[in-house]
Amino acid sequence: MAPTWILITVLTVLLSPVFGIKWLAISNLKSTFEEPTDCPKTAQEQTLVGFVQPQVELCKRIIDLMPFMRAAADETIAACEDTFKQHRWNCSSIKLAPNFEADLTKGTKEQAFVYALSAAAVVHQVARACAKGMLEYCKCGAGATLIVDEEAANELPKMNSGNQFHWQGCSDNIEYGMSASQEWADAPWKGRRSSRQVGGIVDDFINDLAESANEVKEKEKTVVGNDVEINTAERKRMLINQQNNDVGREAVASSQLRKCKCHGVSSSCHVKTCWNALSPLSDIAKRLKTRYLNAQQVHPSKLHILDPSQKTPLIPTPPPTDLVFLKPSSDYCDRTVHRECNSTNPAALNSCTNLCCDRGHSTTVTKTSEQCHCKYVHCCYVKCKKCIFHVERSYCN
Repeated sequence: MAPTWILITVLTVLLSPVFGIKWLAISNLKSTFEEPTDCPKTAQEQTLVGFVQPQVELCKRIIDLMPFMRAAADETIAACEDTFKQHRWNCSSIKLAPNFEADLTKGTKEQAFVYALSAAAVVHQVARACAKGMLEYCKCGAGATLIVDEEAANELPKMNSGNQFHWQGCSDNIEYGMSASQEWADAPWKGRRSSRQVGGIVDDFINDLAESANEVKEKEKTVVGNDVEINTAERKRMLINQQNNDVGREAVASSQLRKCKCHGVSSSCHVKTCWNALSPLSDIAKRLKTRYLNAQQVHPSKLHILDPSQKTPLIPTPPPTDLVFLKPSSDYCDRTVHRECNSTNPAALNSCTNLCCDRGHSTTVTKTSEQCHCKYVHCCYVKCKKCIFHVERSYCN
């Protein structure tokens, strides 16, 4: 029988809240995701891409979704870096997935932002894939309408006669996107089986260790049947991650825009098709950044966890629209060494004063040449001069 300390170590690794975003390493698996056999097959591959077991199972069950999960990961990384490119914390550590550093493992507001953005990216990718007909089992979302004003009412049959015109709006299927995001992004603490309170995170071998788990102190861990429940503190961390994922999904849902296309004589717009489309993820990231700036720090003791036998979702004290975090962030000054900064505008976020944390900065001057003063000669010849420019760049000490 495995010693208790080994069991605790295994559970700590498996149940770590950071598992919620380790899947952002999905591109580490060089796979086309065309067949279920393309999913992680070994524990080493599973670790490489940061999948938990329910995500591996989802991969095998609905392989068609996986290219969009990969796209969601890539989109998350790009949007995060672009959103914070002028800040001390510039999201560069997100590329270290699945081996994150403290900024994305210790319950900071940066971690809260990445959770929200990654959950939102899954909704975004899947919802749009449905609307584009890229997934056979999901179609257009609700909300597409045909609008005809009274003046054009008599024209409509004439327009459609002989099937000369066939207009149909197709809304992004946010409902299916939400469902996919909940199953994928929340898998580390919810799994696929609703009968478990925090099931799905632990591999099947845990059943063999259940007897040893009984030896662990009650305050650390409890065992119910064959399912291992994590300690209260860990559950509260997962509760926070759940809220941040939900905030990300809500930001996507509230980003829907009504788009319309005109039909009819000379595009008079007497007849038009309208549908609901999601905003670009870059815009959603900006919305989430506002929530990041107003994120609420919470203490685990202020989070309420219901009795495990109840099926009611776990509900935190903070408003459900707020990003929440456990620990304050560092000043991230150690991450700005050699970062390029703005020496001309002291009020800018990326100013040398702000980025360099009063360490000072150095300036280099480089000489570049570019074509300039170009002009057309006769009909089809362009003649340019060569200009020399001196470019100053400043870097934090």
